[in-house]
Amino acid sequence: MRAACLIFVGFLFAAGTNAGTTPRNAGSKYFDQADRILTNNWNANVTALAEAGWAAVRTAGPADPGFLDGVYTAARLFRVLGRDLKVESVYAQAMTACEDSALDVMRARLRLMLAHELIGQRENVKAEDILRSVLSSEERLSHKGVLYVAFVQSLAFVREQEGDLDEAERLYKTTLGYAAPDLTGVVINRLIATPGPPVPPIGEPRATLAGFYLTHDRTTEAEHLYREAVEQAALDSTARLDALRQLSGFLAFSGSKEETLATERQVVSLVEAQRDRNPDFPRAIAYERNALAERLTEAGHEAEAKTILEEDLIHADPKGRESPEYQGALSWLLHNRIQAKEYDACSSPNR
Repeated sequence: MRAACLIFVGFLFAAGTNAGTTPRNAGSKYFDQADRILTNNWNANVTALAEAGWAAVRTAGPADPGFLDGVYTAARLFRVLGRDLKVESVYAQAMTACEDSALDVMRARLRLMLAHELIGQRENVKAEDILRSVLSSEERLSHKGVLYVAFVQSLAFVREQEGDLDEAERLYKTTLGYAAPDLTGVVINRLIATPGPPVPPIGEPRATLAGFYLTHDRTTEAEHLYREAVEQAALDSTARLDALRQLSGFLAFSGSKEETLATERQVVSLVEAQRDRNPDFPRAIAYERNALAERLTEAGHEAEAKTILEEDLIHADPKGRESPEYQGALSWLLHNRIQAKEYDACSSPNR
């Protein structure tokens, strides 16, 4: 169990160090040191560092922008150390610090984070108690909180995990008509790995319900939701782009190759149309052109796929052959040539 947790710790530590040099929370210098030690020695006792980091986070309090990240990181380390009661104590102390009504949203974020922590440890009874308590309060409000949908989807996932599929479906359906929850500030595990801890699907309600149907081999109902989302987003280019991406992903596994290809072409066209409004355009268009190349290869259009990815490689060349852009374009091209069983093209990676 400890080893499995530490694999995840390694992932989090790598992600954190790549984010920059600015401390993520008041206890970062202690937490980061603990992570480095654990990366080299899974059995190391870093309790003192975890305690020091958590003390620093508590001292800084909710006014610190990194408070929630500090709570999550402290809880993660104590969980790895096998101190499960300390994990719940961390969240309890954090929520006590947020009792002022001005901090209601932060308190709600903490409750969602704790519920997800418990779900990840398969402590569904405790998680359900928290989720139902929150939703009981929400139901009395005329305007639902920004995390309402996330709490409902999390509860639906718990019932799904417990085998109560009818109740899970009912709960997922109650979120239809709401926007995707605003997870700003919420620090939870979004990494779905198999094997790995259970991770509730939090997001746009229609897509989340469709995912539920797919999980339980109800493909027709899932397809209806994906197509309905595209139709309803006809006048909103951003929503339509998201809906088309979801439909393309669905069709790649459950539809015809030609329709999948046609849908992915629409995705690429929409991304290109947003060139001036998307600050992440270069990465977004590179990703979608690679997805289009995959769809082309699957549909038997290997030559067009190769042309697209070779063009991207040429465009990345001025940035230098050691640049992330060039290496990414080269990797996608080589992967695509393997997909097309054109192994000779993969034997000379330096173009």
